[in-house]
Amino acid sequence: FMKSQTGKGDACQIVWDEKSVACSGAYVLPRARRHGCGALLLAAVVDWARELGYERVSLDFEAANIHGGAFWLRHFVSVCYSVLRHINDHILKTPPG
Repeated sequence: FMKSQTGKGDACQIVWDEKSVACSGAYVLPRARRHGCGALLLAAVVDWARELGYERVSLDFEAANIHGGAFWLRHFVSVCYSVLRHINDHILKTPPG
């Protein structure tokens, strides 16, 4: 599957505007990978976006997603890297000692 959406969502401003469609999710079963399924899905999203008058397709993916990152970087050029740090609230509430 490949999910796409219009509208800002949670994308950073550098990869979103009113002329953009975002790929916001994708998955191909492991046994079907490296056979062109993802490229066909992406082509369908690009065709759909063009038909509706959009000019760009953007995406974001997690650096830890090795398989997804390898796919996306074959089809897109990186324009932005971001880092998110999440602090576990439980650690903050635990008394010392």
